[in-house]
Amino acid sequence: TTELMRSVQVQRSTLIEVLIAGMDGKIRYSTRESKTRVNVARQEWFKVVTQGGVFTGDEASREEEGRRAFIMAVPVRSLENRLVGVLMAQIDLAGIAEIMRATPIGNTGEIYLLNREGVFLTTTRIGKVEPGHRIPSGDFSSYFEETHKGSIDYRGETVIRVRKELPDVNWTLVVEQDSAELFMEMRAFRNFSALFAGLLVILAGTVSFIASMKISRLLKMKYEREKELELQLIQKDKLASMGLLTAGIAHELNTPL
Repeated sequence: TTELMRSVQVQRSTLIEVLIAGMDGKIRYSTRESKTRVNVARQEWFKVVTQGGVFTGDEASREEEGRRAFIMAVPVRSLENRLVGVLMAQIDLAGIAEIMRATPIGNTGEIYLLNREGVFLTTTRIGKVEPGHRIPSGDFSSYFEETHKGSIDYRGETVIRVRKELPDVNWTLVVEQDSAELFMEMRAFRNFSALFAGLLVILAGTVSFIASMKISRLLKMKYEREKELELQLIQKDKLASMGLLTAGIAHELNTPL
């Protein structure tokens, strides 16, 4: 009991109540002193656990201070593995809801919990629906329809929805985002991709043009250099020929003399 009290004090923001009841339904220990004289023998969670099961409440319950919670109850056994009581905890859904609201999914995305009757167990971020609000049965059935054009949510907006059934508690975890925003992001990404591809084409064309111009200039310079060397070689050949001719003429003139 001492260790339990320490644990409850640490988890006080999450746990609304923790109690231990005997097999007769009388509460042996509770974090709420005002409830220690209450008999819980008729409670559903007590009946399930005393029959050998484990109970997880599939509906939220409203406490006196307005907090929403779900119940978890497990058996307490002796060292001889004999059932001697029930441990029950009421867990505040506000902490879970806070984590869901803090999960960013665009401007219109949200995550929330529904029970099997279409009752909200956590608050919503966009529509600001409070726990306990019930979706009309006709609208709630649409949450389980497989569509390719989007689904209609509790606000009447078209959304893209992903859901996960939680079988142990018969809850539905819903993650959704408005189709308009989602497709707007997709269009923006598509436009960005097209713009990026266009810039790549322009950049590639510019680089190719600059490279071709540089190569053409280098080839032209090489051609002009080779032409200049060729002209110099021809000039040298002419000078050599003139030198030979001059030497021959001088020899012919010197011979008679």
